[in-house]
Amino acid sequence: MIINNNITTVVKHALFWLIIFIFHITIANSNYFPGGYKELIETYLSKTILQIILAYTLLYILKLSFVKNKWIRFSFISCVLLLIEFTFYHLYNIHYLEVTYPESYVGAVKNDSLVARILNFGNFLGFSLFILQPTFYLLIHKFYSNQQKLLKVNEQKKSNELAMLKHQLNPHFLFNTLNNLYSLTITKSEKAPKIIGKLSDILDYVLYRSSDKFVPLQKEVKLIENYLVLEKVRYGNRVEINFEKKINSELKIAPLLLLTFVENAFKHGVSQELDKATINILIKTNNNSIDFYVQNTKPKQETNNEIKSTNGIGIKNVEKQLKLLYDNDYNLKLENAQSFFKVNLNLEAR
Repeated sequence: MIINNNITTVVKHALFWLIIFIFHITIANSNYFPGGYKELIETYLSKTILQIILAYTLLYILKLSFVKNKWIRFSFISCVLLLIEFTFYHLYNIHYLEVTYPESYVGAVKNDSLVARILNFGNFLGFSLFILQPTFYLLIHKFYSNQQKLLKVNEQKKSNELAMLKHQLNPHFLFNTLNNLYSLTITKSEKAPKIIGKLSDILDYVLYRSSDKFVPLQKEVKLIENYLVLEKVRYGNRVEINFEKKINSELKIAPLLLLTFVENAFKHGVSQELDKATINILIKTNNNSIDFYVQNTKPKQETNNEIKSTNGIGIKNVEKQLKLLYDNDYNLKLENAQSFFKVNLNLEAR
């Protein structure tokens, strides 16, 4: 694969220089070349060779200068290289072109010495602009290619990070749901088959249906409903659950975001409550935005103590996912009061 890529690169660069050379001889005025196509080709072939040498030398030096952040040295070396090529250009003219095709240089610079030609700043500037043109094209292409590679790397990094975050969420969720089922099987509850069916639906969605970057909101709502059934069976009358939904099923959302907040409500609002806990959940859509609200009461034994943090690993992971997927198109507010914990999330649907 590496060899094939290298061959492709060489072919592309060869075609680029072939196009440059053909372009030179195509736009050249043949009236200025009494020697015909032979003189035309020899003249611009020499210039193209100088362009090739300068281009790859400068690109290599530029790479080193970028790493070491030595731009002044790069500028100085560039000027020196241009001066060297300017000298070779005139040496080639004096010792070959002007000797081989004297009629083309009558009344021009034929009688000027090498030093006089080199010190002609106007000619040097024109020569430099001409020789540097392909280098500018290659630099622009290199910059564009690097930007594309950077975008791909960032996208891959984002995808890998999201996958890692999901792997952190899924085992936590699976642990909770299996605990629910375990409690039912211990008591030989008749609800166990129903719960197994709900658990099967949940695992099918979590493992196979939530791999997309965004999923229909309706599927996430169904996931939450199944989860609430499991938790209601587990806690019975110890928890009062109010779930209200007003949604547009066509909107999409990142998978498993909302469920984590619901899990957190049970973990911190019900599991340690000796009396009755309350969880209120609201999901609604407005045009292209999704509003999610969940509030859970906190165990009464904690209300007289210092407020404890309820921002567990799950919520921290969700916050990371929101930043990765929604950038600035979301607003998350967490309120940790003495007697309740509340989540308000608003985000732009995808």
